[in-house]
Amino acid sequence: MWANLTIPLSVNSTLWLRCLSGYNVPTYILISGIGLELGGKALNLRTFWKSRLLTIILPYIFWCLVTYIYLYFNWDIKQFLSYQAAHPTDFVYSLVRPIFDSSYQLDWHFYFVPLILLLYLVYPLLRKAVKRFTSQTLIILFAFSVVIGYIGYMQIFGITTIVTGFNLGVFSSMFMFSLGLSLNRERLTLIFTVARKIRVPLCVLAAVMVLLQMYLGYSIGLGSIGDPISSALYVLVMCLIICGFATPKEGKQQSAAARRFYSFVAKHSFTTYLIHLLVLRLLWQHTPLGAYSPFTRNPEASQAGQWVAYFATIIISVTVAALIDNGRKLLSKLLRKAFLRGSAKVR
Repeated sequence: MWANLTIPLSVNSTLWLRCLSGYNVPTYILISGIGLELGGKALNLRTFWKSRLLTIILPYIFWCLVTYIYLYFNWDIKQFLSYQAAHPTDFVYSLVRPIFDSSYQLDWHFYFVPLILLLYLVYPLLRKAVKRFTSQTLIILFAFSVVIGYIGYMQIFGITTIVTGFNLGVFSSMFMFSLGLSLNRERLTLIFTVARKIRVPLCVLAAVMVLLQMYLGYSIGLGSIGDPISSALYVLVMCLIICGFATPKEGKQQSAAARRFYSFVAKHSFTTYLIHLLVLRLLWQHTPLGAYSPFTRNPEASQAGQWVAYFATIIISVTVAALIDNGRKLLSKLLRKAFLRGSAKVR
């Protein structure tokens, strides 16, 4: 969310935040791989995709549809339906287009969901490769992602005009996902133990790397820019920092408050992610905060108001996401009870 919400803000005032949050998507992908590996169960594709359908695919399609109608038809359902009748594949293609065209997003944060679904699609193959040839698989994927990453990096500066017809970030994401699959409990325990001991030097190193990225971003005027190698190292350092501070001291257990916080984030983070830019746009359109939108006023002259909109968006998005998720869970329980009662009467 940090990076997404600061995209419309001024480069000069938010570059540090974008540099600091540059590890977000790779870290999530790494954690996704770790979570699947720690499940420790035999792969059942039917169960796997049923879970993803209910928790990821359907919410993604729903909120893409809401955003699509809002952005392109200003809530006019009739106009949307008439357009769809003439262009029946347009909306469907917009759901998967970010995989093939990194310059296109229905809204600029939705690119992430097709990317993670693509990784889930190749998950069975990656899992087998990582299980049988761990080192070889990771080395090949890392080398390939670096080479492909430098193609994209050179395109930014006009060094090459190679057109791939594919989102170059897919390959680096595939490496991070496979790295997560390779981390079993023993390896994770070792990583957490070492990270906790060196977390202060890691923080210093991360700060230096952020400053270097900011210097490069200011000097070329393109915001947060980092080559594939330095970006990969920064992601690694930030992941280790997270491991270091998330680990309780020896002989102590995680506090109840920390467990409740992590549980809350795990339950509502995805819905929050899907709706946060829609919330920001609605705040700009229907509240006095619209006066501070960078699209209607000089961004450099309205930073305070933009930051108010930024924090208001976070608070509202998290609150609405919790209400939606809890309401959906309650509705599911009621429907299940009604179905069971109906089945009992039939019998």
